[in-house]
Amino acid sequence: MIRFYPLMISIVLFSCFSQNRLSYLGNSFKPTKTVDVYVDAAAIKKAYTIMGKSYYETGLTINFEKVQQLATEKAKEKGADAVLFQDYVIANGNSIETTTKIDTSGRTPIRVRTTTSTPSELNRVDILFLKYDQ
Repeated sequence: MIRFYPLMISIVLFSCFSQNRLSYLGNSFKPTKTVDVYVDAAAIKKAYTIMGKSYYETGLTINFEKVQQLATEKAKEKGADAVLFQDYVIANGNSIETTTKIDTSGRTPIRVRTTTSTPSELNRVDILFLKYDQ
């Protein structure tokens, strides 16, 4: 029984941190069979209403084909006519903070602490689910 726990813990952790599905917030309609895909709102020539939204976020490289497949499946299920992808790269740059104090003689600044942070990047795709106006 003891050997079962590490396997169970790794499965739970893997399933918590892997995004193989998209959460959806919005309205639902009769399922659709085809979904148009857009990456630029100016390319949409039909009048539409935003019926729902979702996002995909990761600190790693995004597999856009996978995200597109997940989003189109969710759009068909929820009855959307189209999806609009908006991608962002949010970069946290280097920051350096230095704290100084004056010595006891009151003349010379002394560096007490320097804090640096490493740059990090967050990749995010916002997905809008669209319903064409009839």
